[in-house]
Amino acid sequence: MKFAQFLIAGALSAAASHAIAAPVSVSGDPALYWNQVVLDAVRTTSTPPPVAARALAMVNTAVFDAVNAANGGKYYGYGSSYAGGVPASTRVAAATAAHTVLKQLFPSQTATFNSALAQSLALEADPAALAAGQTLGTQTAGAILAARANDGASAIVPYTPGRSRRMAADATELRTRRSAAMALRDAVHHGVG
Repeated sequence: MKFAQFLIAGALSAAASHAIAAPVSVSGDPALYWNQVVLDAVRTTSTPPPVAARALAMVNTAVFDAVNAANGGKYYGYGSSYAGGVPASTRVAAATAAHTVLKQLFPSQTATFNSALAQSLALEADPAALAAGQTLGTQTAGAILAARANDGASAIVPYTPGRSRRMAADATELRTRRSAAMALRDAVHHGVG
């Protein structure tokens, strides 16, 4: 009986983990689909966690800006704005933005990204919305790539033993100076002393 319970528990666990990590269809939510493409690229290249986090942030920010702009810019964008006269396809804008950023970050996987983009573009029937979406996606991706171009992410910082202790001591000294300055300011303001 215990063996049967073990098999049932294992099957349920496998089904649950499959449901959580079920692939997203290209015809589904474009943000989720392209997030899956990024994660596949990270797995394929064994990208270290800090670099993977940066890639995910850049792609998702470009996708957000593209979808936000295609929907009229209801929210503050991070990198660009869209002033096109033709309504852009949100799916195409998101796909183009993600594709453009991914090609820059993972050039060895360009063929994979090109295939994913072709599948996404094939879902748009309106040629004007397709062209406007591609323009918008390229603009938003370009703005994010430009903003991150010199962000120091690729800088190699050598380890310096004891550096964290010195930084903590400097921070404590700074807090003490600020507290003293604030106390003096308050005393002068309130006429004390």
